[in-house]
Amino acid sequence: MTPEEFLAWARHKPFGDPFPKTQTVTFLVPLLGVSRTNIFTWISGKVNPSKTSLLLMEALKRENRIRLVERAEDFARHKHEGQTRKYTNDPYANHPEAVVGLLSEYTDDERLLAAAWLHDTMEDCGVSYGELSAEFGPYVATLVYLLTNDEEEKERLGKARYMSKKLAALPPDALTIKLCDMLNNMDGTRSRRQAETYVEILRRVREKKPSVWNGTHEALAERIMETYRQKIF
Repeated sequence: MTPEEFLAWARHKPFGDPFPKTQTVTFLVPLLGVSRTNIFTWISGKVNPSKTSLLLMEALKRENRIRLVERAEDFARHKHEGQTRKYTNDPYANHPEAVVGLLSEYTDDERLLAAAWLHDTMEDCGVSYGELSAEFGPYVATLVYLLTNDEEEKERLGKARYMSKKLAALPPDALTIKLCDMLNNMDGTRSRRQAETYVEILRRVREKKPSVWNGTHEALAERIMETYRQKIF
């Protein structure tokens, strides 16, 4: 990979114009451990990067974490464009944005934050696992897949039973995102029935807590219940 190819990849956005060149170079400075001048001289061809720097570029591209959250936001906003939230008619992208905000109180893991932006794109926008994996890597794509509901199974079992079984089977990272999703949904709903369904889901899950259940999950569950207790319908 040449420095020019690496920069082009680092500037990539799923939709719209790429990230600005100078801004991206500044962003890369701490990741590559070199100065802006070094990077610009590499791009101009005046100086070749060291073998160590080239290997680092390859590693960064392989890990696919450069601007992961920003790219996920761009992707989610594009895919949810024109969709609105039930009850409020707010732009749908306000929901994943709020979920990311809640999640950031508990983790700074970019893969989880990216998945939170994307968590409804398979279910509501027809995005495939392969598309997400190619753009954001298999871990993020798998989290989104795990958070996607099987609508036929949900209809067959009923929402409370289906969701409690689903939550009990989620790995810890996906469960954290799902609870942040439920917290934002509880906060935004104007439906007593929907709110009481969330309460029933949590009751079932907490009654027989899954082995991955941890302090973060318990804190989020309590926040959901406290939000419910403060609701006025």
